[in-house]
Amino acid sequence: MTARLRRSGRTQVSAAALTLTLGLAALAGSSPSAAAPSQIAPSAVVAPSLPNDDPPDPVLDTLTVDDTSATRKADDRYDEARAAEEAATANWLTAEQERLKAVDRATVAAVAVLQAKTALDDATRQVERQTRAYRARKAVTDRRLAALAKEQRQLRTVAAAVFSSAPSDSFQGLGTFEEMSVGNRRDAIRARVVRLQADLVDARSTSWRTARAASDVEARKLRRDRQTQQGRARARDRAEAASQKMTDALHAAEGVASDRHHDTDQATERRVAARDDRRQARLAAHVPNTDMTLVDVDAYWRGAQTSPCQIPWWVLAGVGRVESGHGTAQGSSVKPNGDTTVAILGIPLDGRPGTAAVHDSDGGRLDHDATWDRAVGPMQFLPGTWNYFSNDANDDGVSNPHNLYDAAGAAARLLCLGRGDLLTEADFHSALLSYNNSLPYGDQVMGYAHRYQAAVDLPDVPPPPPDPADTKATPG
Repeated sequence: MTARLRRSGRTQVSAAALTLTLGLAALAGSSPSAAAPSQIAPSAVVAPSLPNDDPPDPVLDTLTVDDTSATRKADDRYDEARAAEEAATANWLTAEQERLKAVDRATVAAVAVLQAKTALDDATRQVERQTRAYRARKAVTDRRLAALAKEQRQLRTVAAAVFSSAPSDSFQGLGTFEEMSVGNRRDAIRARVVRLQADLVDARSTSWRTARAASDVEARKLRRDRQTQQGRARARDRAEAASQKMTDALHAAEGVASDRHHDTDQATERRVAARDDRRQARLAAHVPNTDMTLVDVDAYWRGAQTSPCQIPWWVLAGVGRVESGHGTAQGSSVKPNGDTTVAILGIPLDGRPGTAAVHDSDGGRLDHDATWDRAVGPMQFLPGTWNYFSNDANDDGVSNPHNLYDAAGAAARLLCLGRGDLLTEADFHSALLSYNNSLPYGDQVMGYAHRYQAAVDLPDVPPPPPDPADTKATPG
């Protein structure tokens, strides 16, 4: 049985997460366009993004390796962590959906408060206008009432004066005709004076009653406007109470969403840690139908990925096989971080038959020989050559010829030197002559290389490395 990244259950949960995300985006777009009060932060309506889940590494995560107890346990732990992360993400997205609904409700309630306040302000202004109109009408009524009272006093005065000035006509009927005519005339004059004043009082009374009727109309309008104002004040109070309730609910939903987000972050951290543990366990496992462990394949893959030209990873694997048996020469093995357990050293290049004489170039720093140079590391670089092509392919801050990642990256740089992309057999053989000026050597390397090409399910040429801003899958 072989260990692959198990995805059972992930598809359904991921689909559910996608559905929720689309729903959240639609919900955020349906919020009212009216301005919300200051307690609703603008950021509250931003739909959430999913946790950073970098795509699976084609070598470290998906390539088939032989099952071991360590890989099975690591697979189980990773699957559990992944399921926990997906459950936490689903809970967070559900909480975010509820939060966005709460934002929508709080926004609607806030708009209702604004509308209620606007209606109350309109009613208040109408009461103020109607109060001015009523006061103006009342002032006219009061003036006309005062004028009526004045004329009524005048009528009383006239009537009193007429009464007090009337002569005693008890024996008027005994007088002469002329005397009787004079009395009648006086009575007629007195009656006319009184009637004229009474007519004036009646006119003033009619004018006052007209003004009073008009002021009564304005008073009724004012009462209605005040009732409207009071009703709108109550509506404003109800809207504010409802808005406060929705705001409290929003704060509660935000608290839940924040907690769920925190849970998701923690679950993601645990999943990443489990992924790294799984990679560590897999790096030591063998790749089926090859003589390589996963760390070997990964080192050649990274070397080809970071090379200055396009070169198949399996060409580097062929070189590594011929040079050191993928770091296993002299009883060595390759650790998960790419370091060899033994410093693999070639024979001294002291000019013995079949070798050139190459005097020490590094003070024995790399090859532990202060007299003659020796080839070093799993890709067998001479110290002088390493100083030119040294590479830090595993990003640990050190260029180490005894590290398979660094050595494979340096080998790719050497093979690419002065050449374009290496994609044909002629390109491979020509480049290999710069590594070892021997045609049989090239044939031997390519024989192994094509076996690896056929045995391992990977693209020939790796895609460009991920952007530095993205999460790196560092070996080991």
